[in-house]
Amino acid sequence: MITNPDTGNVQAFVSDGGHGWVLDDEKALAEAFDSGRILDLARRRRNPLVHDLEFSALSADLMSAEAAR
Repeated sequence: MITNPDTGNVQAFVSDGGHGWVLDDEKALAEAFDSGRILDLARRRRNPLVHDLEFSALSADLMSAEAAR
């Protein structure tokens, strides 16, 4: 989350909880984009879930068995 110091509870939540950045103004925001720092924030904050798929006895299998009767 990115916010500014004038957002009250939002900036307190962001800064106290380490949920993003509190930037002083639009110039600081533009500099974060221009320098690529914004990408670092996005990459650090994102924690994608990775799953392995395993197929077995799904509804489609049961329906196929029923249709074969």
